[in-house]
Amino acid sequence: MKRKRPGITLIEILIVISIMAFLISLILPAILNARNLSVQLQSKNKLFALFLATEQYSSIHNGQLPTCVQKLEDRGGKGTVHFNIIKYLEGGKEYSEHHWDPKFFPVDYSFPAFVSPADFTVPMVHYAYMCSYPANAQVFGREARFPNSFRDGTSNTILFSEHYAGCNHNKFLYDTNLFNPLYEVSRRATFADGGIPGYPTYGDVYPIPSSSPPGTKPSVPGKTFQVRPSFSDCDPSIPQTTHAGLLCGFADGGVRTLNKGISENVFWSLVTMDGGEAASWD
Repeated sequence: MKRKRPGITLIEILIVISIMAFLISLILPAILNARNLSVQLQSKNKLFALFLATEQYSSIHNGQLPTCVQKLEDRGGKGTVHFNIIKYLEGGKEYSEHHWDPKFFPVDYSFPAFVSPADFTVPMVHYAYMCSYPANAQVFGREARFPNSFRDGTSNTILFSEHYAGCNHNKFLYDTNLFNPLYEVSRRATFADGGIPGYPTYGDVYPIPSSSPPGTKPSVPGKTFQVRPSFSDCDPSIPQTTHAGLLCGFADGGVRTLNKGISENVFWSLVTMDGGEAASWD
């Protein structure tokens, strides 16, 4: 006569579930951390690619950098920094030639090189030409030349930074041919866009250099950048990041993370290219 095998008890099931939950609690943070590092690496690569495209544009135009102005007929540009360098990015030449043709690109298309994989606002707003990596208007709004105009040093000057593409109902666009302030709360993909003679201001916080003593302060005291704000709490006048610190592409090709606790004087000194400051921030 065969002996009847006892079934699994409730206590044994609970023990197995507890062990599995414990193992998941150990593994899940490691998986999330690996994912975050991967996304951060993708953003760093995109910021470096923007530097290379800017450098290539400059070398072809005798050291002249692209500017933030709407039209650049004298240099054959379409306006905006991003549109002028797009042909030097992977897939950008075809895009610059055919971007108005719906057979090539749908009307709500955004160029992948300009969209951060960590920017959750892009699918929320779902608008054409959105950009997560705005250009520093203090550099690209001054008819600058590379590297002669960078008197503070290329390693101490930000070219591009992270920024939510959709920020509290504002849209940051890399092609302003569709820009119409009467119908959309949209603007060119720049930051620190203000305080430049002869240029319109976009309500951004911008740096104000001082010669005695050498230093820089923001036009709105206390503001630098935001770390992980919600869409509704986003401040369009300053950059944002979904990481622990702000990723920035510098004029020497380096991509560095600025910590949340950086002083406002140091941060804004890194935004100017010729403020005469000696920023010590590493």
